[in-house]
Amino acid sequence: MERLVVKRFNGNNHHLTVLSPQILYGNHETFNPSFMHKFQSMSLNSCDGLLSFDDFNGNIVLCNLTTQELKHLPPSNVPRPPGITRTISHGSGFGYDPKSKDYKVITYMLHYWEDEEGHYLDDTTKVELYSLGSNSWKEIQSPHSMNCPKSGSAFVNGCYYRMACLDSGVVVESFDFASETLSSYPLPPNIEGSDSAFHLVKFDDSSLGAVGYERSGSTKAFELWVWREGKWGRVYGVANLSHVERPLGLRNGRLLFLERKMSDNLSHVVVYDWITKELKKLEIYDYPGCMSISSYVESRFALPDSKPIN
Repeated sequence: MERLVVKRFNGNNHHLTVLSPQILYGNHETFNPSFMHKFQSMSLNSCDGLLSFDDFNGNIVLCNLTTQELKHLPPSNVPRPPGITRTISHGSGFGYDPKSKDYKVITYMLHYWEDEEGHYLDDTTKVELYSLGSNSWKEIQSPHSMNCPKSGSAFVNGCYYRMACLDSGVVVESFDFASETLSSYPLPPNIEGSDSAFHLVKFDDSSLGAVGYERSGSTKAFELWVWREGKWGRVYGVANLSHVERPLGLRNGRLLFLERKMSDNLSHVVVYDWITKELKKLEIYDYPGCMSISSYVESRFALPDSKPIN
């Protein structure tokens, strides 16, 4: 059974809330695992029954909530460029390679050169790939790119998708875990007459989706697109929603999870049904801009060299 998990931050520590299978009803379970306390900033990815977490320092943890196991990935041994003064992670992706039957993590490391006073001189990106099967890292050749924050990501049909800023502009970038190659695709059209943003989602098991939405305004327009047969097609037209900030995720191709800001210090989750046009509130609260949502299925997969979650 697929479940949704929400990563939250209460100002001091990160928490996980696993939603009831009924989503809009029932009790939701909240976990406060100690390993999350060490992460200053954290992003969440998932694949099958496993979750992955990373921070700006490049620390990565794999977690199985069903077996209550976690594994800290070893530090990357990929050589760093000479003379760099600072390195940060610009995010990671997590997925499964059906060809080698191996779980893999892709990371995007940004390396800086600075002068003696800490002023920026230059930067470069390295893409690195971890194999759970071999417990090892290697470099993936890639163009220089920057991650687009709060733009979503998705693992669909063997590929990890994110939005990336290349020298040529913003694109959808994919990484194929079997061929270990990067590709890029255009974004959907902007909402007519607006300054739009996009949030990538998993539409179904074989299709990538993208939620287009207006960046500003008390009432924002939302659209849902799906990438099939090499082109974007609009699934649902404009929905005008009031007092919502941004998309968080999609479930069953129709339930859109959104963040609604209540004050400068508090937001909560609302769910919009593209079919019934209903907007409902979930009793899940967080600091504005800190929530993320992913899905997982219960699995008995045993993480190698794991430790119990506490």
